[in-house]
Amino acid sequence: MNDAERFQHVLEELRALLIDLRMTGGQDGTRYAATMTTRLSYLAGGLAGADFRPTDQQLEVAKLLGEAVRSSVARFDALASKDLAAFNELLRSKKIGPIIGT
Repeated sequence: MNDAERFQHVLEELRALLIDLRMTGGQDGTRYAATMTTRLSYLAGGLAGADFRPTDQQLEVAKLLGEAVRSSVARFDALASKDLAAFNELLRSKKIGPIIGT
């Protein structure tokens, strides 16, 4: 696997944690495991439709999802600062314009 393929693979892994591009509607929710955005959406829907405080289980899920989001943000930050910089250096060495980062 070359550097470009490795970089793409890392990006796709991170994206897959957040959203599943295979989801097209219908019964896809039963075919594929829920991603982080699906879980957050489900939790938010349950909280928004309630006239009472969140249950202990909802609070625990919110805590776990918050930790997962922070972990994903940290992975993205590392990817943007380290891997993207290295990939851009590779592109520059081949006289190709860089990918613009944050």
